[in-house]
Amino acid sequence: MSSSPFNTPFVLNIKPSFQKWLFLIIPHALVGFVILLAPPLDYTEKGVAIALVVASFVYYYRLHIRTDLNKSVKAVRLDSAKNWGVKLQFFKKSQDYTNVILLGSSFYSNFLIILNFSDLSQNSVVKATYSVLITPDSLSKDEFRRLKVRLKTLK
Repeated sequence: MSSSPFNTPFVLNIKPSFQKWLFLIIPHALVGFVILLAPPLDYTEKGVAIALVVASFVYYYRLHIRTDLNKSVKAVRLDSAKNWGVKLQFFKKSQDYTNVILLGSSFYSNFLIILNFSDLSQNSVVKATYSVLITPDSLSKDEFRRLKVRLKTLK
């Protein structure tokens, strides 16, 4: 009996990457540029709007590139039973994975994979959610391809 490659556990260690930088910098820079050129805004309104764009950039930088927030995902695991897990930056034990489910709002293409997860372990009404930005240069070519194939077969 041959084992299918889809029955083997699959672990992805997420790394910072140049393409992730571009996915964060370009939209924030464009919005900042548009705000600066917006004629009906006075300097105070422009300053507040630019501060919000900078705050947004810093948050997403810390979440997806520096990965130093509580919700920052360091690794993603898909086991042989098709159960997902995420390794968080500040979890109780560094080797533990939080059991999560993959949400339908996840997205994949040739240039970007966005995985959205919901926490299964919390008993509260509001579930914790985690997002992972994966660009082709944040994984090996083989891992990126395998992840896309696994996502296609899960649907």
